[in-house]
Amino acid sequence: MTEATTELQEGQTAPIEGAEGQPNADTNQATEATAPDPYEELARDAGWSPKEEWKGDPDKWRDPREFIKYGMKRSRESADELRGLKQSVSQIGKTAEVLQRRAVEEARREAEARFASAVENKDHEGARAAREELTRIDMPAQDPGPLPEVGDFMTRNSSWFGSNRAATALAQSITAQLAAQNVSPADQLKAAEEAVKADFPHLFGNARQPAKAPASVNAPASRAAQTTARPKGFSDLPAEAQKAGQDFLKRGMVKTLDDYAKVYLEENA
Repeated sequence: MTEATTELQEGQTAPIEGAEGQPNADTNQATEATAPDPYEELARDAGWSPKEEWKGDPDKWRDPREFIKYGMKRSRESADELRGLKQSVSQIGKTAEVLQRRAVEEARREAEARFASAVENKDHEGARAAREELTRIDMPAQDPGPLPEVGDFMTRNSSWFGSNRAATALAQSITAQLAAQNVSPADQLKAAEEAVKADFPHLFGNARQPAKAPASVNAPASRAAQTTARPKGFSDLPAEAQKAGQDFLKRGMVKTLDDYAKVYLEENA
C-alpha cells in the first residue's frame, strides 16, 4: 500500500465499491425503491386511494398511472359531450324563436281575417273583439315591474335565463300562453320554471347523459335507395331536439312534429 492509503483498523470492513469508486448496484436499487412515485402524488391529489384503502368495487381499482389516464380520457369525453349539448341547445333555441315568431304572425293573420269578415257582415261585436285581439298581439311586452315573483324567478334562474336561447324561449312561450289565459304571474313563472327544469335538467345541476345515436349499419342498398335519398324528418333529429319538439307540440307551438322538424332542419342546415 502507498502512504495515501489509510490502513484499516482491526475489526473494520472496507466499503464495497464498484468500478471507479461507484456505489454498488444494490445501493441504487434501494434508493430507487424509496423514491416517491410522481404518478401516485398526482393521483392522490385527484382523489385516488391505495388498494388497501379503496372502498369501492375491487375490480374497478386502478393503479396511479391508469387512474390518471382514465381521468384524462373522461375529461375529454365530458368536454365533447358538453360541446355537443351546447350545439344542440343553440339549435333548439333557433327553432323555438322561429316557431314563436310564426305563431304570432299566424295569430295576427287569423285576427285580421276575423276583423275583415265581421266588418263585411256588419258584425260590430265580432269586429270589436277581433280589433282587441290585434291590439293585444301587437302590444309590446309589458314591464312586469317590481313584482317579487319576477325578482325571485330571475335570481333563481340567472344562470340560464337570457343566456340560454332554448330554455329562455321555452320559458317565454309558456308565460305568454298562460298570460293570455289570465293566469297569475306567480303561476306563469312556476309553470315556466318546471317546464325548463324538465327539458333542461343540466341547467339545474341535474346533468344527464345525452342519448347516443344508434350505430349505423351498412346494409346493401337497392338501386332506388342509391339514387333517391330519403328526406330527413323528426326521427333524424338529435334526442334533445326531439324532446323539445314533443314539448312544443304539447304546448301548441306547432301543429305536428313534422312541422317542427322542417323548421329545425331549415334553421340548422
